[in-house]
Amino acid sequence: MCPSNDPNLERPGRSAMHRPNRRGGVNPPAALRPLESPKDVWINREQPLTDFLKPHYNPKTNPWRCIMAAKVFKYGNNVNTDVIVPARYLNTQDAKELAAHCMEDIDPGFIKTVLPGDIIVGGENFGCGSSREHAPLAIKTAGIACVIAATFARIFYRNAINIGLPIIESPEAAAAIRAGDAVRVDFDLGVVEDVTTGRCFAVAPFPPFLKRIIDAGGLLAAVKADLCKADR
Repeated sequence: MCPSNDPNLERPGRSAMHRPNRRGGVNPPAALRPLESPKDVWINREQPLTDFLKPHYNPKTNPWRCIMAAKVFKYGNNVNTDVIVPARYLNTQDAKELAAHCMEDIDPGFIKTVLPGDIIVGGENFGCGSSREHAPLAIKTAGIACVIAATFARIFYRNAINIGLPIIESPEAAAAIRAGDAVRVDFDLGVVEDVTTGRCFAVAPFPPFLKRIIDAGGLLAAVKADLCKADR
């Protein structure tokens, strides 16, 4: 149970698009606002988060809005793009082939055990190293529904959004969530819940323009959809 007056409800966090990486970044878009108050997340202070989310989640109309109790793969600080997808496999642009080698050098068992909808949790500076888009593409194609990290390398989080991979920056959630935990994420409400431990973390809800990009499957797909609408 995670009522809003639970002391385990952490201070509002920020998504990867909200705060510049400590190694340099860009100003946050004006449309992205942090969660105003944890009490705004729940209708009733005594109502469990799980009970609150059920009537607000419709997989037919908003299939990506809420990740329901996914398993976590946990990694440490400075996970770079060379271990996310090793450079020796970059002679292909085939997303499935890249995904077949995702995390191979840091976690050989990852691709054998990952299931669609699972979550990666990392430490600081996740996605550092070279700026290749292959890294987030391999993660997404492997079935990962979301990456949560303490901080992201700024080019990685740009690439992730561009290819339609949801990412959330939350030092508190990244530190507390353990490998193998079941985690639920609601992007609209701005809530990360560790179902295994019962702890909840408030993060910045995704703004409409990011939801549109991710829902379309990436930036290029979103732009194409806009152009098609304009031609009608």
